[in-house]
Amino acid sequence: KQPGTVTRIASGCKDEQIAELKTFHKEKIAVMSDQFLVHFAPPCPDSRSKYFNKPYGIRDFLENVLGYPDATHDDDIIMIVDPDMMLLRPLTHKFDVDRISWVDTGHDALVDKVSHGHPIAQTYGFGSSWLNSLGQNKSYVAGADSPAIKVTEMAARKRFPAGPPYLATARDMYNIALHWTKFVVKIHDVFPKMMSEMHAYSFASAHLGLKHQLANGFMVSDVTCPGIEGWDFLKEVKREDACVPNAVPMENLPYVFHYCQRYALGRWFIGKYKIPKNFFECNAPLLREPPQDVLLKYDWFIYPNNKDTANYTKKPFRVLQNGWAMCRLIASLNEAATDFKQKYCPKLKANFDKTYVFHKPALFE
Repeated sequence: KQPGTVTRIASGCKDEQIAELKTFHKEKIAVMSDQFLVHFAPPCPDSRSKYFNKPYGIRDFLENVLGYPDATHDDDIIMIVDPDMMLLRPLTHKFDVDRISWVDTGHDALVDKVSHGHPIAQTYGFGSSWLNSLGQNKSYVAGADSPAIKVTEMAARKRFPAGPPYLATARDMYNIALHWTKFVVKIHDVFPKMMSEMHAYSFASAHLGLKHQLANGFMVSDVTCPGIEGWDFLKEVKREDACVPNAVPMENLPYVFHYCQRYALGRWFIGKYKIPKNFFECNAPLLREPPQDVLLKYDWFIYPNNKDTANYTKKPFRVLQNGWAMCRLIASLNEAATDFKQKYCPKLKANFDKTYVFHKPALFE
């Protein structure tokens, strides 16, 4: 139901990897829809951070696929999402003002539609640090006359701490990507941390005067951030329903589930880095799914390392967040793996047993 094309950008692949991925895409992905595409970008010229590949890969796509700076795609809408994001409903460029939690824009009018000069994105929790982390080195990044340096503290917090999903016209996104790649290395020189890539996007946008309309409600990810993410939909959900498939109507869900965190209740657990590398192989089992009443049974968790734990007796909303996220992610991964195996595995070799757990299996018996 998602309109438009979906392009995977893979950066820095070797020739044999490109050949392998092209074959995989042709045989396994493109057959699902001709709207699924793949683009191979060269490696970033600076190897200090793998996250540099995002701005450089996007710029390469815009220049070598869409044809910028001489493209005729200015009015197209570009939406950037991360590989560990799951669409919960179709993402568009025009939104119902009353169904989204927006960041207050102060004196500026709220923007509910992507157009030239008006990008939209999810707000992230780094506030004005994209600017303030540079200290006295702001002019080193973009020169003393950069408009980014003149941004007020309020605007820095309310208009620029953007993150995926990023939405902009192709013309605006190319201009952002052009400056994103110019600034990211210098920002990393001053602020050599993982967030330097996201800070560079914000700095590029501010340098161009492209104030973002930020939304709290586009995405859910971190259970500790209910105020700036779209977790409010769970306020209307009972514990006994949070793990039930389709109990929450699609129109009530946020647009994106960014599953970059760990989610757990009791000893039930899911985390992207713990998923078996052979998960999509024919003989690999599916994930064991929690019982639908898992939220009624547990208000605590312990991770598979048997060290990290928490008690949510006094934080019942955290039970809802962890339970919904855990159940949704496990079920979605199983759905994807099942579909893959049904299409591409010999019937006698396909393993559909939902038995894999992250703790010792005996603890679940």
